[in-house]
Formats: sequence, C-alpha cells, structure tokens
Amino acid sequence: MKALHRARCTLICLQHKPCLWHCRVTDGNVDGDSSQSEEKLELFSSEPHQILDLVTEFTDQVLLLTRISNWVDEPLKELMQDIETNSRKMGEDDEKLTLQLDEMKDRIASDQKRAATLKRKVQLHDSLKTEDHDTMSDALGVKISEVLRCCVDSRLTYLSTLEKLSSVEYRIYLMFQFLESIPKGSLETLRLIKDNDRSSRLREEQLKLEREKHLEMLKKCKQRSMDEPKKKTGRKLRPRCFPVEQKITVSEENNIPAEEELHAFLFTTEDDE
Repeated sequence: MKALHRARCTLICLQHKPCLWHCRVTDGNVDGDSSQSEEKLELFSSEPHQILDLVTEFTDQVLLLTRISNWVDEPLKELMQDIETNSRKMGEDDEKLTLQLDEMKDRIASDQKRAATLKRKVQLHDSLKTEDHDTMSDALGVKISEVLRCCVDSRLTYLSTLEKLSSVEYRIYLMFQFLESIPKGSLETLRLIKDNDRSSRLREEQLKLEREKHLEMLKKCKQRSMDEPKKKTGRKLRPRCFPVEQKITVSEENNIPAEEELHAFLFTTEDDE
C-alpha cells in the first residue's frame, strides 16, 4: 500500500512539472470531407546541450515510471492473491453454512413430525374416558407387577404402580452398569455361550416336537388297525360304459386230416414205416 501511495504521488508531480518544449499550433483550413488539420510545431530552443538534457530527463522519467510500475505490480499481485484467498475462504464458508442450514432444516422437520406425533398422542389421551384410563392403568399395573416379580423381587407386592415401575427402571440401570463393567472379551464369550444354549434348546424342542408327532402317528395307526373295518354304504360304483364284447366267428373247416397226421406222428414207429 505504501508503494501505491508513493507511485501516485510521483505521477501527480510529473503531471504538474512545466515542460521545456513550447509548441504553437496554427489553425488550418478544414475541408468538408476530411477532418485533418495542419499543425506547425516551433522549438523553444535549438541548442544541443538543452536537447541532450531533455532526452536525459525523459529517459530518467521513463525509468522512474518503469520502476513505479514494478512497485505497483508487486502489491497488485499480492492484493489479487489476497482477494482470491478471501474469495476461496468465503466459498468454503458458504458451503459450510449451506450444509449447516440443510441440517437445521432436517432437524426442524423431524422435530415438527415428533411434535405432531406427541400432539396426536396427547389428544388421544385426552379423548379417552376415565373408565378406559382406569382399565388401562390396571392392565399396566398387572404387567408391571409380573415384570417386578420375575426380575426384581416377588415380595414387593405392596408398592404402587409408579413405585414398581421405578424399581424396575433402577434394576435395568444396574444391569446396564454391570454390562458396561464387563470386559469385551468376556462379554463376547458370554454371548457365544448364550447363543449356543439357545440353539441347543431350540434343537431339543424341535426334536421333542418331532418325537411327539411320531408317537401320535404311531398311536393313530395302531388305533386304526385295531378298529373294525367300516362297511361300505350306498350304491355300488359302476363304470360309465361297459366294454363291447367281441364276437368270435366259428369256422366250419374240416380238421380231420390234421388230427390224423397228429395221431400218426404220435403213435407210429420206425418199424411200421
């Protein structure tokens, strides 16, 4: 920023410095079809050393302007890099904010759904009659008593429903703490043992059911074999159509020669021949 300020000050000084050249412009006649004008320039001085001084001064000014442009280019590049970095950061921040906004919208939608569900439940609870509520409370009390008797203690029957429920919750909390205190390896071993016991128990139950089915089938077969055969009642079954009898044709040919040949073959000997 300091280099930019210094370059700006130098340019202002160069603009206000008096020039050593003196020009005189004479107006020329301007034609209707062309816009060119004749200009005549007249030198203020024609001495060589003054011209050399002017050339040297112009050279110094050109070098100064080149140096100023270099001074300006470096801060300008840095400024452009800063702008690009800031724009990149702003883009990343915009993406993060967009993601956060989407997450907030999803949460708001889920909370609205949950609120609508709770509102419906409250309306349903308010719409229930007192008798239905008492019946439901009694049923829940019975179920909680069963859970308390099975899991906690069977002697705690004098407690109210809320006290029983709190006892069950405390028992569950203790069980969770106990499970968290068990090492993972031991817990996996216990789970495998439990799964094996469950599978063996299911296998035994399945075999027991198959055995019972087999015994029931044998019992039915034995009972069926001991029972008297049932008599068939009703009309006899008849075929829908009877087969056509084929008529045998008797031929009246004389079979006596054949019988004589057979008799001669059976009862004649070689001597007779």
